[in-house]
Formats: sequence, C-alpha cells, structure tokens
Amino acid sequence: MSCTLVFLFLVACNSGETDALDGVYSSDTAELYTNSTGTSDGDSNLDTQSSVMSTTNALISIPVEVSGDIASFLVTCSSEEGYPALEDLYAPSGERVLHWEDWYYSQNSLTEAFFFYYDENVFNWPIREEDGPLEEGTWQVVMAGLNNRGEYIDIDMNVTVQTRKDTDPDNGTVHARIVYTGGLDSDSTVVNAVELAVEGWRDIWALYGLTLEEEYATSDLDADLTSPGFNSPEYTQETAKTDGTQVTVFIGEEIDGDIHTYGVAGGIPGPLLASDRSAVVLSWLAHAGQDGAFDDDELRIFGESMAHEVGHYLGLFHPVESNYKAWDAIDDTMECSDMNTCDANLGTNLMYPYTLCGWQYCEIQETLSDGQVAVTQYYSGTL
Repeated sequence: MSCTLVFLFLVACNSGETDALDGVYSSDTAELYTNSTGTSDGDSNLDTQSSVMSTTNALISIPVEVSGDIASFLVTCSSEEGYPALEDLYAPSGERVLHWEDWYYSQNSLTEAFFFYYDENVFNWPIREEDGPLEEGTWQVVMAGLNNRGEYIDIDMNVTVQTRKDTDPDNGTVHARIVYTGGLDSDSTVVNAVELAVEGWRDIWALYGLTLEEEYATSDLDADLTSPGFNSPEYTQETAKTDGTQVTVFIGEEIDGDIHTYGVAGGIPGPLLASDRSAVVLSWLAHAGQDGAFDDDELRIFGESMAHEVGHYLGLFHPVESNYKAWDAIDDTMECSDMNTCDANLGTNLMYPYTLCGWQYCEIQETLSDGQVAVTQYYSGTL
C-alpha cells in the first residue's frame, strides 16, 4: 500500500514595512457597507455583507460589527490588481490584537492570511480558544495591497464579511459537497470506497463535537485534479453551485499528475465563497495503491485524509511540519524537533503531516487536542 502523505502549504515573502493605520481614512472604513446586501447563505446563523473597497497608502480598514450573539467572523478579500494580505487586527477597545510581523517570521503558524501567495485572502477570527470570545463592538481588519514582490501598492479589493451566530460552541455542523470528477461516479469501486471513507471521517469528527452533513454530486472536470488556487477557474465554477455554507470536496484520480499525493486543501482556512481556492481535492488512486483495490487499512486512511484535509480548511495546521522546525500556534500540541520524538508524541494526531506505517500496519491517526478542536469550532463555516 501507499504510505506517502503529502499536504500543500505555500507561503511567500513580504518585504514591506509600514504602520498599520497610516493613511487609512475614516471614509475608507465607511465604504464597506455601501450598496451591500445581507444574505443568510442558506443558514440563518451566517450573515454576509459585500462591497468593493480601495486601498489608501496600500491599506484598507474593514469594519466588522459584532453583537453579543456573534461568535466568529470570516473576512474574504480578492483583487485582480494585486495580492491582499492581513496587516493588523484591532479590537473594539482599540487594542491591536494581531500584527503581521509578529507572525510572518514566526516558526508557529496561526493563519495563512498573513501571506500573499494568492489573489484571494481568507481570515477567520477568533482562531484559537485563547483568542475568543469576541468583544462586542466594531473590529477593524486592516488589509494591505501587495504586488508579487511583496511591495505595498494601491489596489481595489472585493471584500466580503461573514458573521456567524453560535449558541452551542462545543458542537457544530460542517456541510460538505462531495463531487466525483471524470466519470468516477460510475466506478463502483471508487464510489464504495468514498462512501466508506466518509463514514470513517464522520466517526472521527463525532469524537470532537463535529457533525458532518454531506451530499454527493458529479462534475465533468478531468479526474487529474489540480491544486486549488493555482489558475484553477474550474473550481470557481463548481463551487458556485453550493449554497454558500458548504466545503466542496473533489474526488479525483491524481493531483497535479502525481499518484502519491493523498490530498490538498485550498487554504488554512478556506473560503466559503466560490473561488479558485474553494476546494479540497483528494486522490482515490493514491489511497488504493498500485493494485487499485482498497484494503481495510487503506479505507481507514482515506477517511482520515478526508478529515485531515477539511481540518486544514477549517483552520488547522500540522502540529509539526515534516522538517521538524515549524509548529502550529496551539499551546497543547507538542513542539518536538526530531522524527522519533514527534512520531512518538504526535503520531496519532489527525493533523500529523504523514502516515506512520510498518510492514503490515499503519498507525491510526484520529486524535485532536482540545486546542485543535477549538479551532475547528471557531471556523465560521462550522454552523
């Protein structure tokens, strides 16, 4: 069987330096809700407001109104002129809660929003248990416009703010749309394996107060899938078919022509809006191995990969990266620094960066720490 597990995490370098609120005028802040409309996006707990905003001195300040029943918010910014990146976050009290320099060069990963590899930026807040609950009032999310060299530039951004109500913070539901590509829906071996793997995914998440509600669909996309976010407009078209609350999971044969890549998530966290990044892609062939037939171990790992990749989409990083020099920003996951120590202490974690296999058996990887669970429950798409 195949025991190679590959997950994509790409970052780039930001070379600019500026004070977070220099040149951000009050008129820019007021622009967000001009001509915007609120929608429920299929669920009364999720409200959406959208507008177009222009940077001044390369920055915009996006207001997010938080009342007592709002548990989290998701800000999505995109541009055809440059790259949005999170600069700062200010609480209603005026306290600066986040600053990009504190995290950009850190060995601890909090969110991909600080980086500018894509023309779309996704930021969810709170992220960790210690980041919440939300203070009532107006939060300010400061976004920067950058070019592909990391230099500050003025750009127009499409800005969407989604706020989520949550009356039960320890339990949440994630809606998934599972899409068969390239005619795989007619392959009984694949369909049976996917359905069994989904049940495994469901069982893992149920341990942590996460309910999976899924539906199945088909697409004429080529079964050789591409990584989300890299000139992949086909994902925008397909994810536009969702109800605005779903995570779309594409089942393909290969990913970027590689039969050893288990899966790739479109972001940490991923967007709820339709875009090139709004996808989780999984290879059935990588899980089935060279013989193309699933044994029990391979089916279990397929389900773990589904739970793992969508875990990325909800905001989870690997507890340790495979170079053993970078870790997530969660306090209750160990910061180990060599393979033997990491395998021994984190090898059963759902978000571990690779499978641990012997000659006849692969380690079950389904545990999450309390801190990791909190991240999944704070994601604004966990309804």
